[in-house]
Amino acid sequence: MFLPQVVQEETTTTATGPSLDSPAPEAERSGERNRRVATGRHARAAGWSLKVRAATLRQTAAVLDCFMFLGIITGRYGSSAPGEPSITHQETRRAVELDKPRWFLVHHNVTIARQLLRQFRSKAGTGWRVRVKGCPILDDVRIIELYDEAIQSNRPLQNRSANWVQPCFAPDDVLRFLVTQFADPARIRSLLSGEARGG
Repeated sequence: MFLPQVVQEETTTTATGPSLDSPAPEAERSGERNRRVATGRHARAAGWSLKVRAATLRQTAAVLDCFMFLGIITGRYGSSAPGEPSITHQETRRAVELDKPRWFLVHHNVTIARQLLRQFRSKAGTGWRVRVKGCPILDDVRIIELYDEAIQSNRPLQNRSANWVQPCFAPDDVLRFLVTQFADPARIRSLLSGEARGG
């Protein structure tokens, strides 16, 4: 198990002799160890958060450079820095903002969970009226928000573009979708050149 340097230093320090005014050395060392371990946890969380932010920047920059975007939405939300959307969520937002040619697959369970949890959404659709706890089918309720952004549910239907998200349940569904969408290189070239997108 990884322990930060501050915790490892604790084992090499020597305690000074006890005084009448100070607590027993064991209690002192125990309290110091707890502070160091807590600091170590925060250091690990901060280090992890920085790694996620760096990965997020790389991935969202990759969306800017890509010609087409293929998104897969499952019941797992993915990595995110505390209080921020996951990398996948941010990539999806960026692809929609840039109006990249995009294809999405969504696991069937996500579409069912969205229907079941609809009654708990706020009136504006921007939050939840209750705290929704994750489960094995949907580990974070933000997956539904990701799905809504992929289908552009906040826009009138006539103003949506490239908003189709194909439900899938089994690996065969995924393969069938990929073959259907990407088997014809001429079709893909026309999409990328703007012919089929009204450009």
